[in-house]
Amino acid sequence: MAFFRKNNDDGSYFSTIFFFAANCNIRAIIAVKSFQEYYVVALIVDDQISVVSGLFCGINWGKIGIEKVCKAYNAYEAKNIISHNKIDILLCDIEMPMESGLDLCVWLRENNYATLCIFLTAHADFMYAQKAVKLNVFDYVLQPAPYAEIEQVLVRAVEKLQQKRISEEIYSYGKMIYNSREKLLDAVFHPVFTDPEYDAAGELDDIRKLGINLSSDSQLYLSLIVSGNDGRSRYQRQNIEDSVKKYFTAENQNIVLFSVNSGEYGCVVYPESDWLIPFDAYMNQLQSVQKEIIANSGIHTAVYAGRSIRPEHIRETAGRILAYKNNMLEDACGLFDVDKIPPYTDSCALPDMRIWQDMVRDGHPEIMITETENFLKKISSGIGGADILKKFYQEYMQLIAVLLSGQKTSITDLFDDKETMETVLSSYKSADRMKRLVYYFSEYFENENSKKEDESLVKKITEYIDDNISEDLRREEIAEYVHLNPSYLSRMFRKETGKSLKEFITDKKMDLAQTLLKSTNLTVSMIAAKTGYTNFSLFSQNYRRAKGKLPSGDRG
Repeated sequence: MAFFRKNNDDGSYFSTIFFFAANCNIRAIIAVKSFQEYYVVALIVDDQISVVSGLFCGINWGKIGIEKVCKAYNAYEAKNIISHNKIDILLCDIEMPMESGLDLCVWLRENNYATLCIFLTAHADFMYAQKAVKLNVFDYVLQPAPYAEIEQVLVRAVEKLQQKRISEEIYSYGKMIYNSREKLLDAVFHPVFTDPEYDAAGELDDIRKLGINLSSDSQLYLSLIVSGNDGRSRYQRQNIEDSVKKYFTAENQNIVLFSVNSGEYGCVVYPESDWLIPFDAYMNQLQSVQKEIIANSGIHTAVYAGRSIRPEHIRETAGRILAYKNNMLEDACGLFDVDKIPPYTDSCALPDMRIWQDMVRDGHPEIMITETENFLKKISSGIGGADILKKFYQEYMQLIAVLLSGQKTSITDLFDDKETMETVLSSYKSADRMKRLVYYFSEYFENENSKKEDESLVKKITEYIDDNISEDLRREEIAEYVHLNPSYLSRMFRKETGKSLKEFITDKKMDLAQTLLKSTNLTVSMIAAKTGYTNFSLFSQNYRRAKGKLPSGDRG
């Protein structure tokens, strides 16, 4: 806990900090208190009743901390609800009759509502995204998107509301109840990138209390370091901070590093005295920082940097940085000057999917890998890469649907679990994920083309099972024996036999067990061992499931 006492001589503040317990997380205590006292209300707006109903029923609102959900089917109804209720989160379609979602957001801003806006749209239109950024929209989700993806956006929105609530409570009592400078810096600087209403001039007093010597006339640089989450956020943050300090303290510059999102860190560079490092030298140092982070972590790292500014323009610069970043691929790598726009990669031509279709049908799916890799290299470091990759993804998935239709199958047949399907549906977000998706389908079609007769393959598998019936047979082991992908093996086997591989193996083992029970004097436990079971209870359960009785019931 900390308390602040005013020095009557010069008006400055100093703090005395008492730690009552080494592991006491004061921030968490406040978070719990605020969560109990603060209810989050959301509003869904869409002119399609089915969409509103789907979102209302398909999202687990309570789980993500939203207590109440209102519904509206046009902007007029939405305004009426907002005027009479405190709406924290707006989940809104862009294209609606009369007034669009953008118009509704403009109305919110003009009337000083602090509602977080999340747009849902089926159109990957850069102009929409650009307008959304100008309106400080919280997020922009391209439809169709799985409910899980929308839930993740809502979770972040609730977390932002919660953090704002915590910060307001802390400042309203005039206390800084955080147990570390790191968390305190996050609380003060995090809103630079997340709060459209962030007022840098109003925050300067609190910033100076932290020993950060900034005034309204100071010059500084703001950047965003994006270095994917390696699962060791504390270690990762320390490494990044060490690298930044290494290159800038040598130039008599101070730095403040703060967390923005998982794997994303804002960085303020300002001078120790009155001399701010020139922009070219600043960019050279950032280039060294970026390379060192990659060398230390092995993770793709992008640094988005703006020109020198006064504190009053820090939120505006943060907006430009975010707009630039959002037009890049998630796994972009390099140093980017957000005020120097490179050629827009939308001019990069998409591969000719008609040629791909003919080549795959002729037995050459490898063309997809070669041309995809060349295409991704062209768009990986250019602005607009995110948009062009979405277009590529849409055309590619249409091609896959046509090819699978010719084989009387579909994507849902290939990816039968929800988690994998969601991964497929989000592949447009990064070059690496898109590449893995193309590799998967190339391998799939290669297997389809090289496969001769499924009957003989199934016969080979069943013979292997018969020969090894006393072993604990695994799908991966059998797949290795017949040189097939395990997932593909499972699908092919079920298609040919009408049973899953696991069911088939279990039935074979139970048939053998029944024969041994009826024709030999072997003990049940010995018979279980001969059929590859070391767990007698599991053997009995499977036998009863297959034969309708316990093993003892088949004794002669």
